[in-house]
Amino acid sequence: MDIEKILGDNSLKDVTWLCSLSESELDFILSLKEMAIQRAKVIGQHNLANKFDLKLLRVLGFILMEHVKERIKDLDIVPSLDESNFLEKLNLLNCKLEDYIGTMSSAELKASIGHHMKKRTGKKVHDDKIQKKKKNSIESSSEQMMHQA
Repeated sequence: MDIEKILGDNSLKDVTWLCSLSESELDFILSLKEMAIQRAKVIGQHNLANKFDLKLLRVLGFILMEHVKERIKDLDIVPSLDESNFLEKLNLLNCKLEDYIGTMSSAELKASIGHHMKKRTGKKVHDDKIQKKKKNSIESSSEQMMHQA
């Protein structure tokens, strides 16, 4: 895999940051992108969704998490919960990523992306199998109900 192909229009720093995110943080970023695409379609501006690149999604994620952080400070949900400590561990809020993971080399980046792709592919295959079983179960239940009627 060529490093330019992996990076696309993104900087090595942004891709390194992306690789450092947890699965829930990745889901959050992907949800932001999906929401941008959906909203762009609704208003008839399909090209607007393309402007939500990794750098912009990173900024949006940071801003939203800072907002959540401020809102949680105002709440007194669980007195023993140290919410600031919990939120500080999120890489979405980490602007100085070099302090956390250092600078990733091209080889490390390729290995990290390859690992994440294999993990996601395996999960997708598993999820597809579950969906297929559910669909078959629903179809067989429908057929049984039709034969009984």
